[in-house]
Amino acid sequence: GGIQDTTDGCKFDDKALLNGVPPQYIGPDWEGARSDGEPFGHLKSILSNLTLSCSLGDVNLTSVSSYWKIKYASLGAYDYTSYGLAVSAIGETTDSFSQELRLVTDFDGPLNLTLGGFYEKIDRQNYTDSLLLFVGPVPVGQPGAGRYDSFNSQNFAKAETISGFGQLRWAITDQPELAGGVRYTKETRTQRIFNT
Repeated sequence: GGIQDTTDGCKFDDKALLNGVPPQYIGPDWEGARSDGEPFGHLKSILSNLTLSCSLGDVNLTSVSSYWKIKYASLGAYDYTSYGLAVSAIGETTDSFSQELRLVTDFDGPLNLTLGGFYEKIDRQNYTDSLLLFVGPVPVGQPGAGRYDSFNSQNFAKAETISGFGQLRWAITDQPELAGGVRYTKETRTQRIFNT
């Protein structure tokens, strides 16, 4: 806006200013925002995988389980000046679980098979809240009355997948093998988005 930034943060020195937001402007949906409005970033993540195998003679069983959880939140001003005229709060929470079971045969005869099933469930929520130039508050009688933020978006998504598969293998001779398989998958996804 033609006003000199007294912190002189526009140097080529691999540094950038990242300011917070005055506490009175912090919106009610800004999860994790500190009451003092200081910029922050928090990330917690769990990623786990467990594979179990069992051999019962000519039949091999395998179980693959996976769990992933992430929780993220941040607040900061992204105009990179000391004024903090473009502030954003963002966050995400995701939970994901999957399980696969496989049965594979290794008979001496020419025919062998693979059978299995897969399941996955995902639950995800995220939000973005932006505040530009502190032009609020929103007038009474309007959506979001009393809020200072310029834009708020909340997203709720769920997904579920169920799948079954099989394969038949025929050893025609010692070397070539003929294989044919089939897989059925049913996937359901829902998403709700709210914008103010």
